[in-house]
Amino acid sequence: MSPRSFVLAGAALAVSATLAAWRLRPSAEKSTPPARVTAAADGAADATSAREIFQRAFWRRPEAGDRILRAESRPSDGETSGAAPAVTRWFLAVEPGPALARALREENPFSLRPVVPAPAADAPEWFPRDLEGFTMHAGSGPAARLLLTSRDGRRVYVAGTSRAFAPPVAEPPAPAASLAHQPPPGRLPATPPPNPNVP
Repeated sequence: MSPRSFVLAGAALAVSATLAAWRLRPSAEKSTPPARVTAAADGAADATSAREIFQRAFWRRPEAGDRILRAESRPSDGETSGAAPAVTRWFLAVEPGPALARALREENPFSLRPVVPAPAADAPEWFPRDLEGFTMHAGSGPAARLLLTSRDGRRVYVAGTSRAFAPPVAEPPAPAASLAHQPPPGRLPATPPPNPNVP
């Protein structure tokens, strides 16, 4: 066999192995059953809004092991009618599944830092006020949140705020003076070029 045949056979073998490995890889689009949602006694949040609050709190969808115990969302800027509020305050109680617990403990996706325990301002009555059995972490910036974790790791309480999208800013109109100096559309200019031979 010639060296060219060896190269072609090697390339074909490499492509075949790559295709086989790609076809046998585990699917990234696993269908995970939805998280269990325990309805609040006062009906503060239904299952859909509880999942939305979970997504705001953790920037991920709840998985099968996550159990949403309580969820509440309310406007925090005093607007309760008309357009959507500019700032929404939300509270969440969760029994985290293994994946969420590992992500919060090891990855720390929100760059939270340990802080001295203090009750959350404006919290609902079901949110813990006696913080003896909890560790508290907090963050700042646009993704500011307060995270209370029970010492045994079985319960997580989260409080935070979300800002609504600002309405788009209209583009300023072009000044009228700049439009007057533009030549009319077409291939040739409206006036002939200067002729140097004309006196």
